Amino acid sequence: MSDNYKKAIEKAINQGNERALEEVFTDIYYRYRNLVYFVAARITRQREEAEDITQEVFTRFFNTMKTTEFRNVKYWLVTVARNMAINYVKSKDAAVVRGDAPFLEIGAEKSEVGMIIEKLRRVLTEEEIDIIILKLVFDCSFREIAAEKGITADAAKGKYRRAIKKYKKSAD
Repeated sequence: MSDNYKKAIEKAINQGNERALEEVFTDIYYRYRNLVYFVAARITRQREEAEDITQEVFTRFFNTMKTTEFRNVKYWLVTVARNMAINYVKSKDAAVVRGDAPFLEIGAEKSEVGMIIEKLRRVLTEEEIDIIILKLVFDCSFREIAAEKGITADAAKGKYRRAIKKYKKSAD
């Protein structure tokens, strides 16, 4: 779908159609806002900061839509969210307490996702949880997960499969 967004952005810009550009932005926002929030929440561990970062990411995206050529919109959004969250943690010397559940607020799925994460936390590492959530909750491809994690797509696929196997084994 990201290539379609790229084409839709280019088409709206080439036609000078502000309304179409706003519609593409709105579609992108509703499609990826939870993913961007999740990325920020995983790093900052603070709901308010994750919300602020999410808004800032989409503000930057909107402000650069006309001047930036996006190869992959989803990757751009996730990368900017990750970098902003890391910068926040570094600049505030935030205490990131491992083991605390991030404040996930994913619409009506909030409690369900929280329960899933808690179950996963009992058995899996943070990296394994990230990979599983990116794959199952946010429907990321292994290539997108690899880009987010700085590993190869094959490594992401292997880690995903091992984590699923590890979780299933613990459930038995």
